[in-house]
Amino acid sequence: MRHARAERRGLYASTRAQAQYKGHSEPKLGRKSIEGHLEAPAESVAGSHWQEIVAGVMAVQVGPAGAQNSNSILSKTKEQIKVYRNECLHTMSSTPYPRSGLFCNRTFENFICWPDGLPGQMVNVKCPWYIPKTLRVSDGYAFRQCGTNGSWLWDDETNATWYNLMECFDNSSQHDHFGNILQLLNDICTVGYSLSLSSLLLASIILLVFRRLHCTRNFIHLNLFASFMLRALSMIWKDAIISQKYRQFWKELSSDQALEDAEVKEDPAICKLTAVLMHYGVTASYCWLLVEGLYLHTLLVMSVFSGARLLRVFVAFGWGTPVLFITPWIVLKYRYENYSCWMQNDNMKFWWIIRLPIMISIVINFFIFMWIISVVISKLRAHQMCRIDIKCRLAKSTLTLIPLLGAHGVVFVFLTEEHAQGTLRYIKLYYELFFASIQGLLVAVLYCFINSEVQAEFRRHWHSWRSERTRNQRSSSVRPLKTTTCNEQSQTQGERTDSTDV
Repeated sequence: MRHARAERRGLYASTRAQAQYKGHSEPKLGRKSIEGHLEAPAESVAGSHWQEIVAGVMAVQVGPAGAQNSNSILSKTKEQIKVYRNECLHTMSSTPYPRSGLFCNRTFENFICWPDGLPGQMVNVKCPWYIPKTLRVSDGYAFRQCGTNGSWLWDDETNATWYNLMECFDNSSQHDHFGNILQLLNDICTVGYSLSLSSLLLASIILLVFRRLHCTRNFIHLNLFASFMLRALSMIWKDAIISQKYRQFWKELSSDQALEDAEVKEDPAICKLTAVLMHYGVTASYCWLLVEGLYLHTLLVMSVFSGARLLRVFVAFGWGTPVLFITPWIVLKYRYENYSCWMQNDNMKFWWIIRLPIMISIVINFFIFMWIISVVISKLRAHQMCRIDIKCRLAKSTLTLIPLLGAHGVVFVFLTEEHAQGTLRYIKLYYELFFASIQGLLVAVLYCFINSEVQAEFRRHWHSWRSERTRNQRSSSVRPLKTTTCNEQSQTQGERTDSTDV
């Protein structure tokens, strides 16, 4: 959205009148005189809505589904504009010119097909069909003024041919509100994943540096941290790739050569790699959340087990299981949907290869979470604690386990993106995006920064460092004994020899 306003000015400045009549000069028209030709707000006559063609519908799907629609909207819109332009060129070539007199020449400009216009005539054409239905007014028209000398009117402020698209767009505040929601979602995603990435990196360093903290439980935490870091990096990288493609999209649309080129450029490998890493990171994070749940279940059920052997099994499961689902998805995308950076899901059956395992892991972890809570309640009651203490400890255990097991994901687990509509869709987006982006931060804080064992290790190293520093200061303050040099020792021995001889 922020780039839209800045790039809009560059887009309009680059669109000039392509066909003028027999060398006639372009008539100049100021803003006030333009408004006299058509009653409309001043800011509308420059065609300020064109960036909304894409920006208004670039809804990023969050949560297990990942981001899918942003890149596909760009590709589809560009292809639709190409089709519209070809239809326009065919119409212009098959329509006869006026037999005599001045007229404004037919042209494809500002991504609209304009017919011939008579001098002094306000030309109107039906709004382009490629404008998304969520923004388009069904019976709207675009307007352009033909000057008295047979040239299209020129707008000094935009340095481009004047036109008006006010009737082509639904100007209700609903779309502005929708754009604000998308911008807020994007900000939440960026800030949340950045905080999670930095906190997880610091927590991983702490658990690796202190050898006393090396145990099966913390090694599982480290792998969970790594999966969350991969997820955060892939999400941030994905946003950067899509933003770059969005800017390139408008740069290409402002060039007629790009529209004339019928060949569809293949997405670069780095773009597809981004999609693969994003889906692998998301799937791996849910696998490691399931590993955390299975490990807690093992601790409560089995009294004796081999931690090292169990850790090897968990590592193979956490990092290997996503490969079993990502690999067939890659093959199908390459063969049947090898476009839009693999972020568009036209065939939802392919997407269920990744979605279904994630949903199953969320449900399993939720049942493990409920079972652990029941065990905690039974143990607290067995100690005959008062009701208030039971509630406090139960609340603490619950709040600690929710981010570790991803139990919050069960709220919308069965409500897929294609079925969420209206306000419910916004609630789902906010909920899933917020918790998905800060879950890494919560896990790092709960299981490292405020963990009692980690804090005890910090205190031990702090006291050890202070004790060592105190000993060094005391040793340096003791007065050293007088020492003699080698020459002094030899002279003293010589004097003793002389006295003995006497």
